[in-house]
Amino acid sequence: MIRPVVTTNLRSFLTWPFLIVLVASLLRLTTLELKSVWLDEAYSVYAAAQGHAVIWTGFDPHPPLYFSFLHEWLKLVPAGSEFWLRLPSALASTGGLILIYHLGKRLFDARFGLIALLLLAFSPLEIWYAQEARFYPFIVLAGLLGAFSLTWEHWLAWPLYTLSLVFGLYMDHTMIPIWLMLSALWLVWWW
Repeated sequence: MIRPVVTTNLRSFLTWPFLIVLVASLLRLTTLELKSVWLDEAYSVYAAAQGHAVIWTGFDPHPPLYFSFLHEWLKLVPAGSEFWLRLPSALASTGGLILIYHLGKRLFDARFGLIALLLLAFSPLEIWYAQEARFYPFIVLAGLLGAFSLTWEHWLAWPLYTLSLVFGLYMDHTMIPIWLMLSALWLVWWW
């Protein structure tokens, strides 16, 4: 009897975390155009249209990095499309899914990483914000990147932690309590 041969590479590639991230990504990406642009998203587009000189002078109480990024992004994509407007947020949310799985796996074990991934992947609030042209998924991504870098035993961990902190602080002020919490947790863990 001849049995089909499945390579171990294919088997290891098609794992539960991969499938969960795939389903969660499709959930975020396939419905990006279902809602029309609402007030906060329209303000993001307005702020991004001002140009870098105005964005970085502090005309908005939020830090300028997201609006500056959106300014450049909107030059590259078709105008008037909700899908292209919201795509960066959906991709940042997907990046956060990958990071939370690896963070949970690194801190505890693969089962814990899988549970954390499931909770974030199908969180209604995370899905909602992943489908908005706002900076919220980028804050989650920056916080998870900072947490992941603190668990990494490599000389690049500190530059990565600093980069995630600066990235988050230039996205929104909510990164300040996230950074303080991460630093406190790291000090307790290290002590």
